[in-house]
Amino acid sequence: MVLVKWDEPQVEEDVNEVEIYRASSESGTYSLIATISAVDGDGNWVTEYDDTSGTESSWYKVRFKNTAGTAGPYSTPRKAGYRPLVTLEDFRALTNFKESEVSDYDFFQMRPKACRAVLDKVAVRVKFEKLSGTIDGSNKEFQTSHKPIADSSLDELYNSADVEVYEASETAEGNLDYGTTTVAVSSIEQFNGIINVSTAPTTGVSGLYANYSFYKKIYSIETLREAAVYYLAYLLSRRLNLENPEQWLNLFNLTLSK
Repeated sequence: MVLVKWDEPQVEEDVNEVEIYRASSESGTYSLIATISAVDGDGNWVTEYDDTSGTESSWYKVRFKNTAGTAGPYSTPRKAGYRPLVTLEDFRALTNFKESEVSDYDFFQMRPKACRAVLDKVAVRVKFEKLSGTIDGSNKEFQTSHKPIADSSLDELYNSADVEVYEASETAEGNLDYGTTTVAVSSIEQFNGIINVSTAPTTGVSGLYANYSFYKKIYSIETLREAAVYYLAYLLSRRLNLENPEQWLNLFNLTLSK
């Protein structure tokens, strides 16, 4: 049995069910394993599920449905035990903000911005960097110029969700055309800066180019979680006109300076 976790829906209108899908690999075929109520008996959002048939190698997607039976988009693939960078419990514990000051709804509305701010602070984004590696129809391993690769998707996993890879071909005018379809990535080796693609590019491809982020400095996940809480408190204090928002910004910077 494994525990599957997900974020609360950011749009609260008429959400009443959660569909849970499982696959044996990240890129595998996902099958519906359960449909559960989106809220518990006390009216709180349900954000976890015990999968008695799941294993540590299982992958999951979830999506929300409304009372009319309309389903929203699938979540990004995640392994069992997924934990967002900032949880509501951590936020309440570290800031002591009561719901009368900061509502759960405000928390979930602003959380993505806080998480993105942490990534922007500790990592550098790279766009369409040419990867090193032999293109011969058999090689699937390619190297980035910078490492370690950052967790761009902020899901505490290092996988294909953290990079975008494109095959480039040369046009008749001598320019590179990256196309619009990404190359499937089977895995990444974070500290080595290696991206493994699912299918080896053929000799007709001019090169593989990647969008990704890399860390300027290695932080523990605990430090990043704490920093994200403080930046979220800063954003919410400004948005809700709470007292002294700058104290949270100072704590954010202090945490990342350790």
